[in-house]
Amino acid sequence: MDGAVSVVSVTRLEVEGAARGRDTGLRMHLVDGDGIASSAPVMRRVAFADCGCGDDSDSAEPPYWFTVFLPDVTDGTAIRLVDGDEVLWERQATDAPPRVSGLRAHTDESHLALDWTLEARSDDVKVWAQWACGDDDTWQGLSIGLRDDHATVPLTGLAAGPIRVRLLAHDGFYSTVSEPVSVDVPELPPTVVIIDPRADIYYPNGRILLNGTITDNAGVPLDGAELQWQIDGEPVGRGRQIRVEVPSPGRHEVTLAAHDDRVRDSVIIQVADGPA
Repeated sequence: MDGAVSVVSVTRLEVEGAARGRDTGLRMHLVDGDGIASSAPVMRRVAFADCGCGDDSDSAEPPYWFTVFLPDVTDGTAIRLVDGDEVLWERQATDAPPRVSGLRAHTDESHLALDWTLEARSDDVKVWAQWACGDDDTWQGLSIGLRDDHATVPLTGLAAGPIRVRLLAHDGFYSTVSEPVSVDVPELPPTVVIIDPRADIYYPNGRILLNGTITDNAGVPLDGAELQWQIDGEPVGRGRQIRVEVPSPGRHEVTLAAHDDRVRDSVIIQVADGPA
């Protein structure tokens, strides 16, 4: 490796806790006219195996991703990544922070449309969208990497009813926040998901667990009393979890339905010819 450093994103926002990972020995400085205004360690983001149980033992050498939580104590004039006295990367402050104005939002049956006006001295401004319920000041991520002056995002994950939306603009040094706007999110059908059984897995004769969930558009669990299970189109029981006799050997379709069969999820399972 040539030791090159690439900084993908710089944002100013409120966070809780500290950057986690392994200390690289590098540091990031926020510099102003008086010198170093704040400093923080550069933490290598720990990589895990696909199952989430890896020990990161195979990624001790570069290349790697890193994260820094740098205290935002002043606007500053530059941000520097250093290795001791050596400056590995530096970004100078832009002439002025970006400015987002004129934010408008409206919804249809499945999407939220946003448009705005952006003023920036940099050509590489990243725009994020956030949302909050009613008067709640807990802002949640809606979309990142927005470009131009408009965007359309799905309503998936948003609570039904009145919400507020705001934009954050990042020019690589400064971040600014727009004034929030209010918009009503329509009530959408819930989502049902089959957790068990899993598709295309062979199951022996005996009894099998049928396990599923139903959530509203914001992902909040709903009462599972109306959930109806079907195997090959025939009802076999109700509720989030039930145990049923495995059907005859071969391919079978397991379906979980709700709202008078208007929302559903299905999987195909294979039943083996043999005892459990």
